[in-house]
Amino acid sequence: MVFLVIQLARFGDIFQSWPALTALRRQWPKAEIHLLVRERFKDAALGASELGIVLHTLPTAAILAPITTDDNEGEALHRIESFVQQLKQNNFGRIINLSFSPFSSYLTDALTGDHTEVSGYTRHPDGFLRIPDDSSAYFYAQVGVHRPNRYHVSEIFAAVAGVDLLEQDFCLLSGPVGKSSAIVVHLGASQQQKIYPPELWREVLKTLGAQSMPVILVGSVAERAMSETICAEVDNQWVQNRVGQSSMADLCQWVHDARLVVGADSAPVQIAALTGTPVLNLSCASVNFWETGPMSAGSRILYAGQMHKITPAQIVNEVRSMLNGTEGAAFATREKPLTVFKLKNEDDDFYWGLIQALYTAADYPPLPKDHSALGFHRLYDLADLAD
Repeated sequence: MVFLVIQLARFGDIFQSWPALTALRRQWPKAEIHLLVRERFKDAALGASELGIVLHTLPTAAILAPITTDDNEGEALHRIESFVQQLKQNNFGRIINLSFSPFSSYLTDALTGDHTEVSGYTRHPDGFLRIPDDSSAYFYAQVGVHRPNRYHVSEIFAAVAGVDLLEQDFCLLSGPVGKSSAIVVHLGASQQQKIYPPELWREVLKTLGAQSMPVILVGSVAERAMSETICAEVDNQWVQNRVGQSSMADLCQWVHDARLVVGADSAPVQIAALTGTPVLNLSCASVNFWETGPMSAGSRILYAGQMHKITPAQIVNEVRSMLNGTEGAAFATREKPLTVFKLKNEDDDFYWGLIQALYTAADYPPLPKDHSALGFHRLYDLADLAD
């Protein structure tokens, strides 16, 4: 069997795909497995050779260059067609599309042969979206911010790939054990609304420095200016500013060796899941931490409707309790990679219970209020009338 796994999203999504890829290799030890990622994010595929996976990169910039420079759509189409035909020569027996994007669905359709089995988004012959598997249909209907999904993206990727995850599938980036006692802090995030305010980070770092806690700051080149502004008033004896000055391999090693990772929804949080490093994840209403939160054992969530409402004192206190192995005040905690988050104040989530009943044949949850029952009866009457 020749597999092609398509993951055209960003760094975090690629890292969250590795447990599924590891499980796929474990289930098909002799299979030929290929992975396609965007060239810009290929550094997140550093585990490909270790798993014996053939890595392909989509040269997006080169394909689109004729449009951006010469307004030549014909040449751009020729380049993508050439790329598809070359990749299609591998005669894939199964394509697993983990991207959930319109472009990836067209690309999957273009790469599909007469006898290719497909899971993930693809296209019907008339061009309409085709979702051939139940797991992708679930993603289409239920996954996203303000939706009641509580399955982690890593688990959904595995379901689309048709594999069951084990804890050992989260140990891709093991490597040699370092001697660092530092805390890795990521100042940025994948989107602006997820970023913790710089002035509050400054207070966090000042307090950690006052308590002699060594910190390594990490992030992208675009976050370098913010990091320098923050560090201008922080004791550099305890803070190493590596923002925008490290390779992906360096970042993975620092996360692996760290006692703790602190940050918002971002790639370092997803890397930590593959190194077994506990995470203190800062989360807010614009993120569904159930889907993309930390998977490593002992991780915790600090949550507020808006990021600035998480106080520096809350972060420092939670860091201290995690390092000391004591109970803190976190909104949610995760004991092991494949266990669900445990909420500090567990509430009955009717919507999530209903989703589980509809999709997994679990028991239907009790209705929270009488008017909800009346509403369902009215919907039933309407459906009966329409029938």
